[in-house]
Amino acid sequence: MDSRLYRVVKSGNVYILLQLLNENPRLLTKLTPQGNTPLHIAVQFGHKGVVVEIYNRCRSLLTRPNSSGDSPLHVAARCGHLSIVDFLVKEVLSAKRISTENGKTGRFDILRQGNKENNTVLHEAVRNGNMSVVKLLLRVDTKLACFENYAGESPLFLAAREGKKDVLSQILISTPASAHGGSEGQTALHAAVIERHSDIMEILLRAKPHLITEADHHGRTALHYAASLGDRRAVERLLEFDECTAYVLDKNGHSPLHVAARNGHADVIERIIHYCPDSGELLDLNGRSVLHFAVLSGKVNVVRCVVEIAELQWLINQADNGGNTPLHLAAIERQTRILRCLIWDERVDHRARNETGQSVFDIDGSIRESCFIYRCNIIKCVWRKLIPVSNRIIGKKNPPSCIIFWGAISNDESYVYYLASATLLTCIALQSAAIAFLSGIVAVLPDQPFVDSLLLRLYRVVKSGNVYILLQLLNENPRLLTKLTPQGNTPLHIAVKFGHKGVVVEIYNRCRSLLTRSNSSGDSPLHVAARCGHLSIVDFLVKEVLSAKRISTENGKTGKFDILRQGNKENNTVLHEAVRNGNMSVVKLLLRVDTKLACFENYAGESPLFLAAREGKKDVLSQILISTPASAHGGSEGQTALHAAVIERHSDIMEILLRAKPHLITEADHHGRTALHYAASLGDRRAVERLLEVDECTAYVLDKNGHSPLHVAARNGHADVIERIIHYCPDSGELLDLNGRSVLHFAVLSGKVNVVRCVVEIAELQWLINQADNGGNTPLHLAAIERQTRILRCLIWDERVDHRARNENGQSVFDIDGSIRESCFIYRCVKYNQMRMEETYHCI
Repeated sequence: MDSRLYRVVKSGNVYILLQLLNENPRLLTKLTPQGNTPLHIAVQFGHKGVVVEIYNRCRSLLTRPNSSGDSPLHVAARCGHLSIVDFLVKEVLSAKRISTENGKTGRFDILRQGNKENNTVLHEAVRNGNMSVVKLLLRVDTKLACFENYAGESPLFLAAREGKKDVLSQILISTPASAHGGSEGQTALHAAVIERHSDIMEILLRAKPHLITEADHHGRTALHYAASLGDRRAVERLLEFDECTAYVLDKNGHSPLHVAARNGHADVIERIIHYCPDSGELLDLNGRSVLHFAVLSGKVNVVRCVVEIAELQWLINQADNGGNTPLHLAAIERQTRILRCLIWDERVDHRARNETGQSVFDIDGSIRESCFIYRCNIIKCVWRKLIPVSNRIIGKKNPPSCIIFWGAISNDESYVYYLASATLLTCIALQSAAIAFLSGIVAVLPDQPFVDSLLLRLYRVVKSGNVYILLQLLNENPRLLTKLTPQGNTPLHIAVKFGHKGVVVEIYNRCRSLLTRSNSSGDSPLHVAARCGHLSIVDFLVKEVLSAKRISTENGKTGKFDILRQGNKENNTVLHEAVRNGNMSVVKLLLRVDTKLACFENYAGESPLFLAAREGKKDVLSQILISTPASAHGGSEGQTALHAAVIERHSDIMEILLRAKPHLITEADHHGRTALHYAASLGDRRAVERLLEVDECTAYVLDKNGHSPLHVAARNGHADVIERIIHYCPDSGELLDLNGRSVLHFAVLSGKVNVVRCVVEIAELQWLINQADNGGNTPLHLAAIERQTRILRCLIWDERVDHRARNENGQSVFDIDGSIRESCFIYRCVKYNQMRMEETYHCI
């Protein structure tokens, strides 16, 4: 979408909007990355005048959904803009015929239209607690409360789960026969019990009493969940209403009593038995009783509670389908305290055997004579026997003595044999290791030839630059010019390296073939001269190359320019070497001779222009662009010279490249990253602003991981960069990565609370607060998973954050980290006190 239109819609300035649309009416057809139309954006920011103007100019936008399937009416209901919802609903109802994308044309079909999750406008209004919008929608269409989304959630269920008492009451008044289903087959009553909303539970029991017997996909009623949570008051109220629910078994055969025992809620067990004394006779699919489950809880107080209840005492020796009594189970689970509790109970049968014929002593032989008395006596006797032996061992503390001692007391002839064999084999192994080590050293060390004494003399003469002595040496032994150093350098390479032109000229005149001879690195003498920056020598060698009628290189090329463009083993040309070492005069000379030298890249993909940009050689880079406007600009890993300038923070070079090669701003490297990605990653605010001024479209480019520059800035914790990108491209916040994660998810991953605060405070990004990724995880989920305590606190205390959102695994943030409940409780208490203080103030 055009950034100017976005800013005008956000500001609510109708006059500027009219000017913009008169200049370009087609702007209303533009979409954001998430498929939002201008009407969606106008509705989001709540400017009714802008909404009316856009709608009047393009009425078809009313039914156009975005990529999430949300119509503008969904957005208005979610944001709670009552006047806009009222306007749009009236337009829907007054229209003679409206066609939606799914082919429905009825007016009520538009109101009941679901998004991709099949949430209607009422779902959105209820979830966000917009009471006035809920009343309006139900007044227009009471049947809106009868629809469930694809997760099976009805508006009534959402109201119960979110604790919206007023909203729930309004739904029940407007639509008594409203749908009450929820996720995983639960009902609104399940949600009220799970979230401990006792007032809502009471309303539902009166309005829809049949819900008390309805079970979810796991076969669990509301009483199962109340018992699991240990909510004694809810358990009592549900049993007062219908005692029969205590006898309902879920798909695993567990009754509410089993669930309470397994989770260690002794008080709940007492209340269930109080209301339903014979419910203790219920067994699960494995034939296990409530006492078996109490043992599995690992809490001895629960076991004591069960065995002390008169109605349950007969369960003490009750066996399951495998013949295991509670005592067997305690031994199998290694529940020591529970074992002690049961063994000392005279009613427990210690000799009971399961189907495999095992008694509790067979399972754990240490269980003897009432709480281990037998074992304690045996240990005392053994200890008395071992004391004299241990005293004798004290004097022999070294390991060999210990080994020999235990071998001796074993009285086994094979011990001596094995000890002697082990000693012999150890010696052989040590000798073999020494031989292998020495062999390895001999194999690795290269056979280095000794340097010829004559070559050494030549090296010293060339280094000194004394032409007279050089002539004497060469006259004595002309074959010296054919000698090579260990690295394959010829005498000409050495002469060029030390920069003595007279020596270079003399050696070249005596053996011209050395000009194209490469060393082991593939460098010709011209490469060495360019690297060292000896202008006069480079000039001399280049002239010789150009004046020669025919020169043959080692790779078979004979052209004069082929010699200049010849690459070494890394395919670096002489220009690469000159640029890398910043030899400006050499660069000018080479480009004056052959402008195409700037068009070659080495095997790493690096061009001379890229090297100049990376090294910050502004003059060299300018000279290349002047001499060869069409020069290569590639670099390593598919980067360009602009990438290099941005990464190395050379702002002056970046500016030159943007003017000379503006197309580089859109080019991406092998990872799919543009220069803007790197500027955002480094937090270079000025570079980000300059790149966006040249081309705003780069803010929408995603790399191969689906990361936009905004994602990168958030992940690296650069809040100021996030603000600038949103300033230039307000709708870039809608971009998601391959995992469906937004900029707020990445802000959480950065671990910096200031970045999270920055994102949630930017108006264009506030809708991301409860946005889920592909796994259903909201930013709050991600903060809990990553254990970001400060960020968790920041998000939990934000009243816009949905604490009860669940991911695809059905987990809320409380399931991931149970300690968060305390923070939420504190938040509610503080919020409640603030409301009370405000009410008191108004009364005064």
